[in-house]
Amino acid sequence: MKRKLIWILLVYIGVSIAMIGIIPRKINWSDFFIEKSKDPYGLYIFKDIVTSMFDHVEWRDQALYELEDEWEESENYIFVTDEIQFSKDERTQLLEWVSNGNNAFIAAKDFSTKLLDTLNLKADYLSLYFFANDEENDLKVQSVQSQKKYEFSKQYSVKSLDNKYDSLQVYFPIAVSFSQRNFENNKPIVIQVKHGKGNFYLCTLPYAFTNFYLMHQDNYEFAEDILSFLPNTRTYYDTYYKSQTSKKPPLSVFLNTTAFRWAGAFGGTLLLLHILFSIKRKQKYIPIIKPPENRSLEFTKTIGDLYYSTYDLADLMVKMERHFKEYVKQKYRIADYQGTEKQTQLLMAKSGKKIGLISSINSIFRQFRKTQHADEKSIIILNKKLQQFYDRR
Repeated sequence: MKRKLIWILLVYIGVSIAMIGIIPRKINWSDFFIEKSKDPYGLYIFKDIVTSMFDHVEWRDQALYELEDEWEESENYIFVTDEIQFSKDERTQLLEWVSNGNNAFIAAKDFSTKLLDTLNLKADYLSLYFFANDEENDLKVQSVQSQKKYEFSKQYSVKSLDNKYDSLQVYFPIAVSFSQRNFENNKPIVIQVKHGKGNFYLCTLPYAFTNFYLMHQDNYEFAEDILSFLPNTRTYYDTYYKSQTSKKPPLSVFLNTTAFRWAGAFGGTLLLLHILFSIKRKQKYIPIIKPPENRSLEFTKTIGDLYYSTYDLADLMVKMERHFKEYVKQKYRIADYQGTEKQTQLLMAKSGKKIGLISSINSIFRQFRKTQHADEKSIIILNKKLQQFYDRR
């Protein structure tokens, strides 16, 4: 049976390896923004860019208020996700931290309205209309610092950031969108906002930092250009503030791979067939085995009849005393019990029986040892007292 299980396991492993090698891996186009992901919209390349640009980078999977005691001045915090929503306490903590001279870089498709209100900003959708095979309608972005232009071909809605009050200009545009139509020119999508002693860097194009776009032409320079505004100091990289769609389940690598799904289905089928055939082959006739008969009562009756016929009460008394001493020795670890006052007190403490019961048993045995005579009445009395002593209740 063991050999069959081993062969089944080897066949399953071989078929699984063959499926993994033959069936091509399906590309996962979901929006994840996961640092370790090498999928198109993962941040594996961006993570390498961050670690190469900053000397000290720490990956943080904690809420902002849990890091309050560790924060110092002149630090950076980088957030890249599809949508970020801070609670009231987290938003207050972040604003206070930035105002003390630190820098927060946040790239997301949508921002908390209350955070934008605090920074006197508003977000509006760009009036871009994308059509199939129309390159002119791809999103084009120009870096204000280097004047270099970049293209992003994903067709989705992008928001621009602007001041809520035309008379106040509290931000500096780092990158703007542009197109052939005049009313769409110079719409900021990456800005720097002064807040206290520190700065907020807000970007509405988080896809620009994913693997797919960083590998397209020179788009990696766009990420380096934006991150260059941050000082080279201790930098925290957030892995906590991710939406549910951005967090991969533990088995997503297997579930999203066709080969693993087929291998799992094949293995489950083999296991089910093995169980069914094993049950069928193991259904054999089970003989009824009678339990051994209890002969103790017959033995006791025979011994009783023997002593009754011989009527040797003295010998019976000797055996009862010998049995009592052996019981005390085995049960209560009192060797060579003679019924002395010290042994009687010890036996009473260990057995929990009354002192009168133990003393009366000792007295009967002591009287027999003196006279070597036993009558039927004393045997009956001794037997009742011994039964009381042997009773475990």
